Amino acid sequence: MNSVWMSYLVMLAVGGLICFRGFSLYKLVQFLLCGWIGYFLALQVCTKFSVEGTMLVVIALAVGLITGFLGFHYYKVGMYFSASISAFLVVFSFFWRQAMALGKELLEQVSGVEHVFTFGNFFQTVLLGMKAGADTNLLDIMLLEAGIQPERWSEGLEQIMSLLKQGVLWAGAAGLICGILALVFGDYVIIILTSVFGGMLLNLLVEQFIALDPIISSVMLAVFSVIGFVMQMKHKREKH
Repeated sequence: MNSVWMSYLVMLAVGGLICFRGFSLYKLVQFLLCGWIGYFLALQVCTKFSVEGTMLVVIALAVGLITGFLGFHYYKVGMYFSASISAFLVVFSFFWRQAMALGKELLEQVSGVEHVFTFGNFFQTVLLGMKAGADTNLLDIMLLEAGIQPERWSEGLEQIMSLLKQGVLWAGAAGLICGILALVFGDYVIIILTSVFGGMLLNLLVEQFIALDPIISSVMLAVFSVIGFVMQMKHKREKH
């Protein structure tokens, strides 16, 4: 059997499994991922306590199976954290980019402070600091030498910290909401996405043998997706 037909068989198997059993596959992935994490952590802990040989393998495998089972049975916990972390990162990145842009602007304004400590302008720098007040710190002196008011620098830093604080609050709220939504609607989202993705693979496989009109191709994709959704929902209800 040549590689082309082998790739067709793989596409058929993968597309069929994802389209018609995608939800079960997701839980299987949770089992494997949580099992591997538990196995790895058990190995690290046992090594610290000088556990070796067969006992090390047995303990690590037992912990891996237990954590894998917990990940499979309580898969929504992983779903919650995945949705929460993803939402947090997406929202916080928006504020982070604004804060970094403001920080870059401030740094560009003080790009000339590297000459502050040269011997030629030492006394000028000290005099500028004395004019600014007896309690002016070294950073204020450097900023004054660069032609920048320390108040402007402080305001910029406060704006950056304010942006980051807002980012944490909004991202935390978004993460919490998305995590809750994932717990409530996560099963259906997984079923819909896997049905459509698996249907796309099957549709692509059909198009390797038959040239389809775009409308016919879209209809066939919809048919695959609906059949996959119905079968997965039926399988889910039978399991519960």
